[in-house]
Amino acid sequence: MPWVRPSAAAWLTCLKCPERPKARVRSHQEREEDESVPWWVLLTTYLGYLVLIVFGHVRDFFGKRLNPDKFKHLREQSVTTRKAFFFC
Repeated sequence: MPWVRPSAAAWLTCLKCPERPKARVRSHQEREEDESVPWWVLLTTYLGYLVLIVFGHVRDFFGKRLNPDKFKHLREQSVTTRKAFFFC
């Protein structure tokens, strides 16, 4: 038997069905308990970011001193006033 699209009346009776579970609104306290994150997850996340930042700074520090041609964009450069304001 081929599939037949249900009518609008069938949809409305389905939506008003007493067996259908009602959506329960959670209180603010319940939502905060569900969204709490364990402290070790926060700690390891921030430590991971700290490690990435430190590695980046160490790479730039040694790169500027050992291979100045590749890290030229990190060194201070003198820019004329016209170039600083008009980007030409």
